[in-house]
Amino acid sequence: MYKETLSTLLSFVGKDILKEKNINKLEESIFSKLNKKEEFIEIVDYLEGLEDFSIKNQLYEMLKIKAFDLLKIVYSEDLIKYGDLKYEISIDFEDFRSIIEFIDVDEIKGEKIFNILSPKISVRLSTLNEIVNGESSSNRIWYENEIKGVLNRLKPLTKKFLKMLIEKGKMDSDEIVKELDLKNYRSISALVSAISRNSPKDKEKLVFKDGNSIKINQKYIDLISKHVNN
Repeated sequence: MYKETLSTLLSFVGKDILKEKNINKLEESIFSKLNKKEEFIEIVDYLEGLEDFSIKNQLYEMLKIKAFDLLKIVYSEDLIKYGDLKYEISIDFEDFRSIIEFIDVDEIKGEKIFNILSPKISVRLSTLNEIVNGESSSNRIWYENEIKGVLNRLKPLTKKFLKMLIEKGKMDSDEIVKELDLKNYRSISALVSAISRNSPKDKEKLVFKDGNSIKINQKYIDLISKHVNN
């Protein structure tokens, strides 16, 4: 769908696509709405076939900014940033295809992806070891007092978000934006991040992304329901 929109715009405006007003239109109508791995693959396939280097480069930069944003990493002009750290990085189309494979994998985001892309081998291997061994660790299980503590630290809007998920189990992004009267999809990411930020790093996710939807961890739904109103 987004590829067709992009193709139509380019056929109408050509080189003028690089003008600020048209770049803003692209951001609003296409790039800000990309959320799924398949959507990124479709755009990458299209960009690879473009002959005009200046257009291809500009659109590819916009695509990388959006992809890294979904991975909870800041990208700008061949630099990736996470917290106070930053790395120079050169990403061709083949590299980018490998990176977007993680867009739909909520458990591997942010710091882990950032460290995997580190120029230091020791950092990459340490993170790989954490991913491999951390998943089977028994201390990932939540206990009732831990869940209660996290819920007590959440703001009212985040609790309302959890109550909706408790009721429905799974909601797509458009439905969440409408029900909570949010500005955009980025606001959903902020709600999910608030829960993760207040949770210990060694615990299972209480909510997680499933394609274009957000799901609540059914294993803990009764405990969350019990304490979310307190």
